[in-house]
Amino acid sequence: MNYKLPDSLTKDINKFATLATGFQNNSVSTTEFKAFRVPMGVYEQRKNGIYMARVRATGGFITPRQLLGMIDIALRNGSDLLHITTRAEVQILNLELSSVEHVLKELQDIGLATKGGGGNTVRNILVSEYSGLGREEVFDTTPYAMALTNAVVPEADSYLMPRKLKIAFSSDENYVDYAGINDIGLIAQLKDEKRGFKVYLGGGAGSKPSVGWLYKEFLPAEELYALVKGVKDFFNAHGNRKDKYKARIRFLFYKWGKEETFRLIDQYVEEAKKTGITLEVNEKAYLSASRNLLVDKGEKMPSCAGRELVSTVLPFTWGNVWLRSSDEVNRLKAILEFVSNIGDHTIRFTPKQNIRFRNIPASVFSELETLLKDYSAAYDKPAVLNNIVSCTGADTCRLGICLSKGLATVIYKAIEQHDIDLDLLSDARINVAGCPNLCGQPLWADLGFVGKVLHTDHAYPAYQVFIGANYIDIPQLAQ
Repeated sequence: MNYKLPDSLTKDINKFATLATGFQNNSVSTTEFKAFRVPMGVYEQRKNGIYMARVRATGGFITPRQLLGMIDIALRNGSDLLHITTRAEVQILNLELSSVEHVLKELQDIGLATKGGGGNTVRNILVSEYSGLGREEVFDTTPYAMALTNAVVPEADSYLMPRKLKIAFSSDENYVDYAGINDIGLIAQLKDEKRGFKVYLGGGAGSKPSVGWLYKEFLPAEELYALVKGVKDFFNAHGNRKDKYKARIRFLFYKWGKEETFRLIDQYVEEAKKTGITLEVNEKAYLSASRNLLVDKGEKMPSCAGRELVSTVLPFTWGNVWLRSSDEVNRLKAILEFVSNIGDHTIRFTPKQNIRFRNIPASVFSELETLLKDYSAAYDKPAVLNNIVSCTGADTCRLGICLSKGLATVIYKAIEQHDIDLDLLSDARINVAGCPNLCGQPLWADLGFVGKVLHTDHAYPAYQVFIGANYIDIPQLAQ
């Protein structure tokens, strides 16, 4: 079960088409067109006149059939590249503007949308890539992320904010991960057998980054909508609309302090409760039939019961899913056709820019593994190599300063050629961002690189280096 498409989507796509036509014949200004297309998830790439469409995938979820459809949509419209992002969604790159309307309509036909993929909107909601796989989690947070998407993304004020609003879930307090560095971080909790969340607010990267401030030790699950709506209303009322570099929620904590910021947020949350709106959560929609056995890094699968389910990762270099040749495409399609016959809940995009296959019966795993190895030589590579993350950088992004994928490639080759046992580094995280916007999440890694401009007698690109931020004790740092 994927997210529900917004009721206004057809109208939005038609308006996009009208504005695009006006922009091309000079009757619509660049500013007017950009103000609409960016919240629709359509960005101009570094090359003038070339665009990408960012497709929402809540919690990284997409069905195999939808991904097969997306590949065909990309190919029909002149794209040779899909890109998995660090928010576990996917971009269709290298599009002519005349093709974008068709892409949006064809995505709608297969139950997908780009709306909210960019701009000052509620962005793609994250869950842990392991959620629902039977780790020591409290409960699978995927249904809550999906329900929030269905409730919040269609709301008009989700597109009128001072800056973007990012939400992330964790299903395990011992694996806080991205819940610690998002505007709203939600960690699954049980209290008296009732489901709820520990809540952190104000986390974020970019300018003056911070982990979140602890807001609630336990928020009952039925109050989740009121929390998000209240925080959104608070942000809309008080966020900085004059300086986008000081517009995220954390700057209100810097301005007023924790106690006063929480006091104001409380008022908006209480008002949101009066609406009586609660989320429609389908808690059974994403349940696994049994525990998943994690088989990452191309390891040989340990012997297991015939009914056990298996999960493994197909890596993509810097998130790039190339569609350059029919052979390449057909081998990827063979994988997706195979898992489609197993079920809808078999693939997720990950914030490490890979695809995690899940809920694969052990009895057929060897067949899938053969297809994965045939598609990608990287499948058998050590995890430290396959988990290197890079944003697209100055290759295609207009904000990029450095060629971040180039640095990631150099790091990959240097590590691969080293004579140490790379399996000892299986949990290591190396992240590269091409500019201070930090889309590559470099501050949430063991080794992080941030592209920036330095000046001597001339300006030149360089990297700021961060070490040792793989896990942060959030309660201590957030106070």
